[in-house]
Amino acid sequence: RRFGGPALLFQYCCGFVALVSIHDAALIVFNHQTINEMERNPIGSWLLKIHGGEVWLFVFAKLAGTALVCAILTTAYQNGKWHALPIVSALAVFQLVLLCYLTFV
Repeated sequence: RRFGGPALLFQYCCGFVALVSIHDAALIVFNHQTINEMERNPIGSWLLKIHGGEVWLFVFAKLAGTALVCAILTTAYQNGKWHALPIVSALAVFQLVLLCYLTFV
């Protein structure tokens, strides 16, 4: 039996997507005093605005959305791994770009 393969790639990509999302949510909490001025995502800005500048609705929406995406990807993988792998891989690359942006910009 081969070590690795599509299942391991899927797990690593999905885990990476979740970890970057958690890191992003932590940054929102740690920077709660300035996040209203710094947030670039229009949906995030809107969530901050409707909740009076408090970050908890935004953080909840971010983490709930990530959990939903991972659940959908897992279901897609179980139903046809060769269709889900390009999607989760592209999402992992997008999260890598986001991580670089959060880290270096």
